[in-house]
Amino acid sequence: FHSQSPEGTFAAVAGLRVVCPGTVQDAYDLLRWSVAENNPVLYFEHKALYRSLRGDLRRRKPVSGLPEPVIRRPGRDVTLVTYGSMLQRSLSCANALSDEGIDVEVIDLRSLSPLNLDAVFASVERTSRLVIVHEDTYSAGIGNQVSSRVSENCMWHLDAPIVRVTAPDVPVPTASVLEDAFLPSEGQIAAAVRAIGRL
Repeated sequence: FHSQSPEGTFAAVAGLRVVCPGTVQDAYDLLRWSVAENNPVLYFEHKALYRSLRGDLRRRKPVSGLPEPVIRRPGRDVTLVTYGSMLQRSLSCANALSDEGIDVEVIDLRSLSPLNLDAVFASVERTSRLVIVHEDTYSAGIGNQVSSRVSENCMWHLDAPIVRVTAPDVPVPTASVLEDAFLPSEGQIAAAVRAIGRL
């Protein structure tokens, strides 16, 4: 998909499965899982990842069961939840923040519907802080669901407000310079992590 990020809208439709790969291996595994799944699946593959991702690929049979979130980088200070194209940007930011002494745990959701947040809950209970990063807009993105469920299940573990780093609630601009400004940047992600890390 390109420009628009409609995955959050479709994830709200009961009965649909929605998956978003953010790694080379997941692009393969989630596609095979989608074909084997008996329920209707929307597989959102970000066009920008075609030219930016490289990695080893292990060909294997479809994974059994529903795709679960994966901890891509363990950490102890802040939990960062993301998926799809924002995964690599979030990992790069987390690695840079480690030089400042901030240890960020990065969780890749992979599946937006059904949304299994057990790993997120466990991480937030350890770190007491949560940043959600996605390319979709602030009001329509899956971050609303993640934030709501974490508030319901982990309220007393949180030592800081939940922060969402997203695209603004405006149409996607066409000019490349404006599109770059529209998308969440590593600087915005780092600023959000630093802000709640100091509380």
